[in-house]
Amino acid sequence: MNPKILFSCIVCCLILATAFLFIPNAYAEVPKVYSEIKLDSEGKLFLEKASGERCPMVQGPAIYTAEQFTQRITGTANGLSFDFSSAPLFNLDAKYAKELDATMHKDIKALFRKQGVGLGKIDIVKVAPGKEWLVQDKDQSLTYHIKATADSLTVNVPLDGILYYGLIKPDEKYPYPVFFRRVSTITNGKTSIDITKIGDKFDFVGWQKKWFWYYRLSSDSP
Repeated sequence: MNPKILFSCIVCCLILATAFLFIPNAYAEVPKVYSEIKLDSEGKLFLEKASGERCPMVQGPAIYTAEQFTQRITGTANGLSFDFSSAPLFNLDAKYAKELDATMHKDIKALFRKQGVGLGKIDIVKVAPGKEWLVQDKDQSLTYHIKATADSLTVNVPLDGILYYGLIKPDEKYPYPVFFRRVSTITNGKTSIDITKIGDKFDFVGWQKKWFWYYRLSSDSP
């Protein structure tokens, strides 16, 4: 898997300051270089083919969100606990368990496409036949977890990787985070850090008074 920086954040006095890119519902103007992409009367994008056929843009569910990376952070006896797990992206009809067990790639790609999620080259791993599967998108380095419930199949993206963390001095002209030598492993979206280990010679901002922390998530593994 190619490592990806998924999110970076500064934690300041337990107030989370984040920068994240969101896609608006309406677009002001399409650059003329994209001559086949246009806006309809409601401000929605569509692709116009040479034949005149219009193909509206389908916006699928967000795999990662700012709330996912900032809203579930709690204090512990010696540090911070992070929960980056996400709600299911979408649900599929339970009848498609047969296609997953038969690793029917074309059918699975079509099902995902209907939900607004495009897949590249995939592998389907049967974790528990009839109950649990992994759909690995090799082109996008993403793994989708599918689990059977009573009446449907839930689909989400489990988050495994590394949490890098350190201190940042905000009153400098060019603030830059200094990461601690340790990292924390993220498993199924959850991890924690021990901030009591950052003291004495490692504390260059007086974090016990100001609380300026920086963390970064990566899909790489330690």
